Amino acid sequence: METYESPKAKPDVSLTVLPKRQIRIDQGMLSPDEILLLEGFADRETDQLWSLNEAKALRAVEKGTHVAELRAFLNVGDPQPLPEPVQAFLLSAEQRGAACVCKGSRLLIECLSPEIAEIIIRDARAGALCQRTGDRGLIIPVDKEKSFRDALNGLGYGMPRV
Repeated sequence: METYESPKAKPDVSLTVLPKRQIRIDQGMLSPDEILLLEGFADRETDQLWSLNEAKALRAVEKGTHVAELRAFLNVGDPQPLPEPVQAFLLSAEQRGAACVCKGSRLLIECLSPEIAEIIIRDARAGALCQRTGDRGLIIPVDKEKSFRDALNGLGYGMPRV
């Protein structure tokens, strides 16, 4: 049984990836999409030379650009294996750019005293909706505010709206 493999796309540009985390365009012109991709990860030094930039790479990953896109572009344009400093840069950008993940919004509540915070956290209803932070602080998910207020009122306490 024969299998079909799509032909590999030939790059429109020939480039060299240099150990100093630079990308040199040797032949051809970058497409607008390729320019946008490079601008997300690198600074343009000249028309033919780009330098990878850590801050830009982190912002690109934060915005949802995949390092794999840049890696694939570099591998297609330069037949040589990527230099180790560039491999390390790309791996670091992938890992550090997604080092923290937002898990939703929270309300930070400050109680008038540590004793009130302790009463709330020990309550079966209110305590299940919050986490303690510091002596007087409580954290609750934004979508649990109404339930927390109801539980708080049940304990005889209130929380002014901001």
